[in-house]
Amino acid sequence: MEGKSLDQVYKDFWVAWRESERVYYKLLKPTTEELIIKDLTGRINRGNQLKEDGNKLFRSQDFTSAIQKYIEAIEAVPRDLFENRLNEDYTKLKLAVITNLSMCFLKCQNYEAAILQCTEGLKIFSKNIKLRYILGCAYGETGDYESALEALKDAKDLDPANRDIIEKLSFYTKAKKDYNMKMKEMFGGKLKPIIKKDPIPEIISPIINIELKSNPKSIPQENNTNYIPYVAIGAASLLGLGYFLLKKFK
Repeated sequence: MEGKSLDQVYKDFWVAWRESERVYYKLLKPTTEELIIKDLTGRINRGNQLKEDGNKLFRSQDFTSAIQKYIEAIEAVPRDLFENRLNEDYTKLKLAVITNLSMCFLKCQNYEAAILQCTEGLKIFSKNIKLRYILGCAYGETGDYESALEALKDAKDLDPANRDIIEKLSFYTKAKKDYNMKMKEMFGGKLKPIIKKDPIPEIISPIINIELKSNPKSIPQENNTNYIPYVAIGAASLLGLGYFLLKKFK
């Protein structure tokens, strides 16, 4: 301790103490942000492992099992957890999984799922060539040659020398031409006209006026005398009854 005053010794001691304390608490009590980064890094590693498992299954042509692994990889890295953290690692993993998953659907001939997956992927990675290529192939296999050629032309614009894209463009262009020729032969160059049938005549219901007989106004005048015989019979009956009573009690 020669050359140092007592005050300097105490000062150096407390500096060393505070530094050791800072290191201690950093190791044992990490901040919230450090915990988040650690969790997300673990998720990225888990997703990459699942992706590699899927790739092995894909190479062995077990596409159904590969699809399951890719879906698990996507679920391991939910987008809302990352926000602005680890963007590069997240984006790289997400693109690889979506692309491989789309190719699996194409290989399984689940063309609708492949189209949906590519469409959603292109919302994030709009310039991705492979997604556009898979999308074009999926549309082509469903017979939607217009959409297939549109997607493949977009892919070719991004990569003009890609031989796979050029071959598929040629293939679906020919398929579209053959289809149009077949339709022309089938319908003689035009569609059958729609024969317009005569309209169904309108049925008019007759108007029925129902009048209550109890309403004297509704009774025609010429029938008002029909009740006279009944009145006469009633009057005669009353006279006969009166005569009988007089004879009995007289």
